[in-house]
Amino acid sequence: MGSVFAASGDDLFQLLQEPWFLKSIAAVLLFVLVLVLSRGLRRVATELERRKALADYVRGLDEFLRGDFHESIKTLERVLERDPENVEARIALGDCYREIGDAAEAKKHHHHVHKVFGNELARNFVSLGRDELALGHYDRAVEAFEKSLELSKDEPDTLWS
Repeated sequence: MGSVFAASGDDLFQLLQEPWFLKSIAAVLLFVLVLVLSRGLRRVATELERRKALADYVRGLDEFLRGDFHESIKTLERVLERDPENVEARIALGDCYREIGDAAEAKKHHHHVHKVFGNELARNFVSLGRDELALGHYDRAVEAFEKSLELSKDEPDTLWS
């Protein structure tokens, strides 16, 4: 027949005896193994970074609650370096800036959560309203607080957490 697929069992057995064929099979298997391991290692590395970011987030909240706002800012910025999409860390970071008297920087972070991530979080609008109050923008503060009330109508306790 002349087709590769028409080879007999003896031909296949002889092919398996060839050193070049065995080396080729070993190379392919090694490549597949390395590929599988590298993907697994990337997942492990990503998970480790996520856990480090979570540990830093908790540390940053602890520093915030103890009133160590400058240290909390450093810690929460590390969280955002590892996990730039961590909305909760960004809200807390904005709150820290407001606590040290930089309401304009606080507003940037809270506005970022809303505009960049599109998150409609009542808690973020409470923080944004507080930023606007600190900046003396009373009409904007009222708008932010009204938005937070609208978003939290089913969960009013979320406003004061």
